[in-house]
Amino acid sequence: MKLIILNAGDSFKLDGYNKLLLKNPQTKQTILEEYSDKYGCENIDIVIGYNAISIVNQFPQYNYIYNSKWQTTNNSYSLALALDEEPSIITSSDFFISDSLVEKIKMYENCVVVKETENRSLDSLNAHLNSNNEIESIYYGKSKGDDYELLGIFKISDSTILKKWKQNALINQYKYIGENLPLSNKIQVIKVDETEAYEINEIQDYLNFIRDKK
Repeated sequence: MKLIILNAGDSFKLDGYNKLLLKNPQTKQTILEEYSDKYGCENIDIVIGYNAISIVNQFPQYNYIYNSKWQTTNNSYSLALALDEEPSIITSSDFFISDSLVEKIKMYENCVVVKETENRSLDSLNAHLNSNNEIESIYYGKSKGDDYELLGIFKISDSTILKKWKQNALINQYKYIGENLPLSNKIQVIKVDETEAYEINEIQDYLNFIRDKK
């Protein structure tokens, strides 16, 4: 199992600071160190772009893939650079994750993580589920009804899905990876709350996380 971390964006809402270097005030570990320890994957590919040297210099032991088009593409192109047919956990660099979430992810061959929240931004991805708890559609923008927010955490082992996802990502480089995910009844849905996947998008998010951990 490979871990792919997408970390090419400019993090402008965090003054350009590399999210993988943010520290958990309790464990003193960075997000990258927590990902490495908790997921326990031998192979870790990190797709980098903006301010790449800050992460490479501090953690030279990982395998890095440089997205030279980070300014003009979305994270789909970053995914396409790293994705192959090897079973993979794919995550953005946005989250402090819990042990319980990792254990849930390990239960499935193919899964996505969603969260029920009213306070989501207009640039969030949303997942509409059918009566069988399967994803029926994924769309960008304002939520329709009680649809879930699709987080940037995936595990895909099926080679057919991986191959098609890479193709979609290469064709639609300006979309989010969730928009390019081939929908399948093989993909399970994991529902979480903020205690299991705490997302950091801006400075206030990190301040709130620090406060909650004190």
